[in-house]
Amino acid sequence: MKKTEARPIKKTTGVAAVPIVLPAPSIEGLVDPTTYPGLVSREIADKNFLEVEIPVWSPASTIAARPDTLDIHLDDIGDFQSGRISSEPIFFTSPIPTTHMVNIARRFLTEGTHTLSYRVISFGGNDSGSSEAPLV
Repeated sequence: MKKTEARPIKKTTGVAAVPIVLPAPSIEGLVDPTTYPGLVSREIADKNFLEVEIPVWSPASTIAARPDTLDIHLDDIGDFQSGRISSEPIFFTSPIPTTHMVNIARRFLTEGTHTLSYRVISFGGNDSGSSEAPLV
């Protein structure tokens, strides 16, 4: 009988991490982003929707039959595992804009400190996440 060497079993835990390579979203109506990061003015907070600008990634889909998926996350615990408040298939027509406006319903915006981020899954399966933007 031939002797074989024992090899350790490699265990993988959880899902592979989503790389954070995209810039943070830009929130409209901040009081003073430098002095008070993420603080939204009362006038903006009272509106039905909060407008958020998402910088358009590269390469962005331009084919309707092969859209990318844009997920918006509020208070994600990490690696885009929780807090998804919207998900939409998205593609752009020429000329491709530099930003994409997303409306976040007021019902998601409770009092307190939050973080806002987004995730893009390209049609080919590439996965990219953004840095978090503070929201108060």
